[in-house]
Amino acid sequence: MNVKKIMSIFQSFYVDVSIEELTLTLPISFVKKFEYTQMTFHKESFLLIKEKRRGSLSSFVTQARTMGDKANMDVVLVFSKLSDGEKKQLLQARVPFVDFKGNLFFPPLGLVLNANDTEVPKELTPSEQLTWIAFLLPKGQKVVDVDLLSQVTGLPNSTIYRCLRTFKALYWLNKQNKLYTYTVSKKELFLKSVSCLFNPIKKRILLPDGDIKQIKSVSNLLYGGAYALSHSTFLAETDENTSYVIWQRKFNQLSLPLS
Repeated sequence: MNVKKIMSIFQSFYVDVSIEELTLTLPISFVKKFEYTQMTFHKESFLLIKEKRRGSLSSFVTQARTMGDKANMDVVLVFSKLSDGEKKQLLQARVPFVDFKGNLFFPPLGLVLNANDTEVPKELTPSEQLTWIAFLLPKGQKVVDVDLLSQVTGLPNSTIYRCLRTFKALYWLNKQNKLYTYTVSKKELFLKSVSCLFNPIKKRILLPDGDIKQIKSVSNLLYGGAYALSHSTFLAETDENTSYVIWQRKFNQLSLPLS
């Protein structure tokens, strides 16, 4: 691995890092396939990993995360060169990377730095948003309960862990001794995440109270929007009028003489 080249790329963006050798006990297949070393930035360690011979990008990401879990460090993938398509894949998956052409995605900097001004996707994926909301709503311990999140969301533990890695990369969660924790209130976390949440509501209709009562008589209505959060939790505060949500299909099936 060209350590001097990697350091020069970080230094070109006025980022001071140190790199030193690291020994891990790995399967022989990993030893033959990857080069790795340890990088330190602001007293936090990262595992730099480079394939000795390029293979499948998705396989590289999966195996690198396995190595990172074993070393108890976040990983940064190293490449000689990346195509625009590969950069887009890594950015969408929020996988940190650096290549010898000067492209860099390093979450602690809060930036993507490259010649094409590629931006980091800000919006959470549906699985990430579902997991994040399921985490925010209940009161609980300061340690994230992965099994409980899996039960509530119906997502497998592997997906939950992927989501948690994203939240850590966004500095919403911390990771200590393989456990995900948080130190600020959930309300503060919610406010931090608002700009990354997508709105699943596709259409809004203003109805008089009489019509809403008719719909309630034949279908369950849930509170929606910021009102739902202010009504059911302390995550948000709003003076907006009561709003409800209903599936578009269910609304279309209603056969009521609405005003």
